Amino acid sequence: MNYRTPYLSLTEDYALISRTLDPTTGRMVVVVGGLTGYGTIAASEFLTDPTYLEAMAKGAPKGWEHKNIQMVLATKVIHGTSGPPRILERHFW
Repeated sequence: MNYRTPYLSLTEDYALISRTLDPTTGRMVVVVGGLTGYGTIAASEFLTDPTYLEAMAKGAPKGWEHKNIQMVLATKVIHGTSGPPRILERHFW
């Protein structure tokens, strides 16, 4: 991404989603952020649409539901709106 590109001229954005177990509380913590608002919106849509979550689960390691996960997403920016999110990378541990 070229950071000199005007915000309204962006054609693609990226986001990171991390889900990790907090050892103090025993609960999962989810952190979501895009490089710009477009990526953040795409990542939020990813987390709230069961279709994307089902696609992420395909090919995931056994017991992934209880593992930490980190994903890099990308989205095309189309006429000032974020397009569908797509997974570029995912890591389970």
